[in-house]
Amino acid sequence: MKLIINADDFARTRGINYGIVEAMKNGVLSSTTIMMNMPYAEHAVNLAKKEGITSIGVHLTFIEKSLSLGKTLVDENGVFKKYPELMEEADIEEIKAEMRTQIDKLISMGINPTHLDGHHHVHLYSLKMAEAVFAVAKEYNLPVRVGRTGKTTRAGEEIIVPDWIRTIDLFEDRYYADKVGVEDFRGFVGDAMIYDVVELMCHPAFLCTDTLKSSYSYPRLTELDVITSDEVKEFIKSKGIEIVDYSAL
Repeated sequence: MKLIINADDFARTRGINYGIVEAMKNGVLSSTTIMMNMPYAEHAVNLAKKEGITSIGVHLTFIEKSLSLGKTLVDENGVFKKYPELMEEADIEEIKAEMRTQIDKLISMGINPTHLDGHHHVHLYSLKMAEAVFAVAKEYNLPVRVGRTGKTTRAGEEIIVPDWIRTIDLFEDRYYADKVGVEDFRGFVGDAMIYDVVELMCHPAFLCTDTLKSSYSYPRLTELDVITSDEVKEFIKSKGIEIVDYSAL
């Protein structure tokens, strides 16, 4: 089995940035996705360049400040409308434009993205969002986190993944909240070994003032401990698992 271990939320806080770099340099983390509309995006990019980290995708984000300011996407302050209002009112071409703007910003800063996914899985929130991300992924020739296994929107609509989309065989998202210990990691990865290419989502971080403002803070520190632990490294080695990034697709 080839295993991509991807850290979401790069650029959200400095503590998250440093935690992700630590997990890549001294742990088994192989990939990350960056939130280009966050205040610490430049900090994240500079840190990645300094440490020679290139396995960075775009964590397509439709919360807080918009980069494209599409009129159907934002309020009078340029802040994204809340779900589900955003999903109901957003024009698909403006959704695509926002996605392109986030991708282009990363490219303009000297990093070519490896793949696309979405904050809070926004790219799979509705059929409209899925259609938009698949179209943009095709334009940039980028893989997308979706998986070949059955996927539905939050409304229960079936998402049909186009044959030309490069994606993993299985997306493992259960490694979260109160399920982020070493045994949880072993269990989730062990269950997935019937597949060829699997992505396990994680959220490692060091704690800082901004990270502590999030409702999901302390488990991030546990995740960092686990992803850098000898127990996890030994488990991966014992199972013959190959740690890869999205370039394996």
